[in-house]
Amino acid sequence: MLNEEEKNSFAGNCIALTQGDLFMSRAGADSLRPQTLATLESWGFRLRTVNLDELEKAGGSLRCMVAEIY
Repeated sequence: MLNEEEKNSFAGNCIALTQGDLFMSRAGADSLRPQTLATLESWGFRLRTVNLDELEKAGGSLRCMVAEIY
């Protein structure tokens, strides 16, 4: 479960592009609580980040960028 800060930082707009690689914005990753990160890691995910500051200012997210080409 993500808390409000994690949600507001786009942590929920992540996408698993492989079985083990979970991609999210740098802001989303930076907002993760230690227990959230530990849960993702326990599920076998390696967290990968992308700096999307400008896109997120306009309300976009990583999922918006890759959903059409994935």
